[in-house]
Amino acid sequence: MKARGALAVIGSSADMQISRPKLQDLLFSERDPEHGSASVRQLLREIRIALGPYREALTTGPGWVGLDSTIVELDMAGQVGLDGRRPEFAADLDIPDPEFEDWLRDARSHYEDQADEILARTVTEDSVPTLILQAPVAADAQSAVTAAMILQEAASRVADMLPVQVVNGDPGIGRVSVGIELGAMSSRMGNDIVLLFTARLRSDGRMLWTRRFSLPANDTTGSMRHVAGGVAVAIMHGLEHLREIVPDANIRRMPLQDVFSYSASRLKRADEQLSQIDPNGDRAVILALRSYIRHTMLLERLSRDPDADAHIAADMAQRARELSPGNPTALGVNAMVAAWKGQFETAFDMARHAIAIDDENPIARLSYSSALTSMGYHREAEAEASAAHLSALSELGPAAWVLRRAIAATRVGDLKSAERFFATTHGYAPQNRPALRFLSAIRYELGDEAGALEALKKLKKLEPDFSLELMASRDYPVESLRQAGLLRVTKSGLI
Repeated sequence: MKARGALAVIGSSADMQISRPKLQDLLFSERDPEHGSASVRQLLREIRIALGPYREALTTGPGWVGLDSTIVELDMAGQVGLDGRRPEFAADLDIPDPEFEDWLRDARSHYEDQADEILARTVTEDSVPTLILQAPVAADAQSAVTAAMILQEAASRVADMLPVQVVNGDPGIGRVSVGIELGAMSSRMGNDIVLLFTARLRSDGRMLWTRRFSLPANDTTGSMRHVAGGVAVAIMHGLEHLREIVPDANIRRMPLQDVFSYSASRLKRADEQLSQIDPNGDRAVILALRSYIRHTMLLERLSRDPDADAHIAADMAQRARELSPGNPTALGVNAMVAAWKGQFETAFDMARHAIAIDDENPIARLSYSSALTSMGYHREAEAEASAAHLSALSELGPAAWVLRRAIAATRVGDLKSAERFFATTHGYAPQNRPALRFLSAIRYELGDEAGALEALKKLKKLEPDFSLELMASRDYPVESLRQAGLLRVTKSGLI
């Protein structure tokens, strides 16, 4: 205990050095000088032995003892415990010496104030939030490994979708003061492994969310990816709202929900916020998401200058792929851009590449299902869309997935299911224009003229220049309906 007390005293001293008499007074004040000096020498020997290969970190000189600052770094704030609180300075030291007790009381008061100052620091302009992965607390080795693997996979998925730093272990509050601490507790209970994942605000230990899962201990492989997806979604939602939780002007909002929206104002806002996060245009994930936004605007007829936006989308997608050739989000967006250009085989190859890297990435799966449709593999496209829609990560943009499933159902001729999925898409995203185009055509085909008229009226509100004649033209984005022979509504005269 006194060896640890000595390290606390030395480490917290100016330049991490203290005189031997001072150290002796703090730890052995009740012994006579000769015995006290001998006790200090013995204590230093014990510390050197305990340091093992790092024994050189303890330095000595004439009348002083210290720690080498090139080897030792001090973190005065402490790591958040399972109760969400940060321990006070030297919380577990109990040395019955009146001089040490006086010193410890003063030190705790001083470093409590210092920790508050550290926590109040803001991040720099170009900083991004940090995910700090803590070692799982587990009752057995299998549970510990399972929890650690899930945390790592979830964090990796987040990093593929959002600009974040991922750190294993706690680097110290002085180095990272803004972000989310991710932890896990796991244990075997009967034939299952029960896992509890937690997220706490880095600055004050505030609990952001918890998620509990149960996996069969004899077959964890099949369920781990689904659990990792659920944890990843929770992390992304937490990051998205970090700006509201931590009122720091330097923290940029992560506009994930806006990226997957179909509203012109929300898409524009997302693009502006992403450009602020990456003002130099050198982050692959940001470029890919901004390209995806423009791709959506082109599909939705929201672009004021389609040719210019198509060029910008292609340029951003290409730069994203050059910066990070193996990023599945970047590859998926490149596939979407290629499909927009009519380069369907290229789109298919890029989407397959993205899926080969990560077959759970939402944008990779969207691009792959779309590419399958473009290549005429309609059954496969429907199967991929259905499976992806049921995955945890589809929660990030549910309208996009239901829409993709609806289009796939249309191409295999299941119009009743398609109508239901398009209606659900409209429920998720009332401003989604493709859903209304398909609804009008499919409902008319099914004999529901009233439903078709309702969809056409809603579409007219979103597109003031809309007409059935325009819908029938080659320039209007209804190629899937045209290929499926579902444009009879354009001759209906309903509107």
